[in-house]
Amino acid sequence: MMEYLRLYFRAPTAHYRVPFTYKVRHSYPIPPYSTVIGMLCNIMGEQETIDRFLGQPFGIYIAGKYQTLTREYTWLRNLGSKSHSSRFYSNNSRYFSQFAEHPGGQSPVVLDVLNDVETIIYLTHPDSHILIRLQENLFHPERWINHLHLGRAEDWVVPESTNWVRLLPSEKADIAWTADRGYYFWLPHPEETWKLGEWGDRQEYTELFDKIMGSPQLVCALYSKVKVRNEKGRSWEIRNFNHVRTKLCRGQIPLVQFGRLPRVMVDPEFLLPVFPAHIAWR
Repeated sequence: MMEYLRLYFRAPTAHYRVPFTYKVRHSYPIPPYSTVIGMLCNIMGEQETIDRFLGQPFGIYIAGKYQTLTREYTWLRNLGSKSHSSRFYSNNSRYFSQFAEHPGGQSPVVLDVLNDVETIIYLTHPDSHILIRLQENLFHPERWINHLHLGRAEDWVVPESTNWVRLLPSEKADIAWTADRGYYFWLPHPEETWKLGEWGDRQEYTELFDKIMGSPQLVCALYSKVKVRNEKGRSWEIRNFNHVRTKLCRGQIPLVQFGRLPRVMVDPEFLLPVFPAHIAWR
């Protein structure tokens, strides 16, 4: 059996932007690894603890669901002088077709918004003191760096519970773990899975990864800041992310060879299979 720290959150709304979507900003149904890692660092509060947390490889699994999806229609504004003059043909005017408008350029944008959101996080780390600190800080907002949010800053999350969970091998768990419980989850590639050899069979897991219905994704994890230059010689810093190869899945767990269920780890309380990703600097 393997012990994990489980954190359970609820949120009224959420938007986990799919990279490179612009005019219509699509949302993942669950947060990427990088978004969750950022929130965990927020909870830890102290830079020393954060450095220890990120300084070693660790395992993390994310599952979640939402009740409804709505679309917000809004405007994004660019307050740069070039954007303003291209709209109004002057830096000293904001009238267009005889009507006053907001300064700068503007473009209509559609955002996917998830409503009544649940997020479940399973975390393991070689340094157990970090997990203990995380559990202690969760319900002490004065220790956080900022308010808790996932995705946009306005999408506050509410911590509901945190527990230590001993995950069971699937053959010892209730068969109900194979059912579709409505949760989306990231299924990491066999080469990106945390200590696969200790809890599962690599061949079975590879077959599961190949067979299960899901959308292949490269999901952001950790990042480093890198200075880049444009064609005019100006430089600025960007976040250079490493990525985890995964599938975005929801539904029943398929049978593998000879009509057997794959051996996986299961949360005996929530009856969820747990597939932790290996997170490390590369």
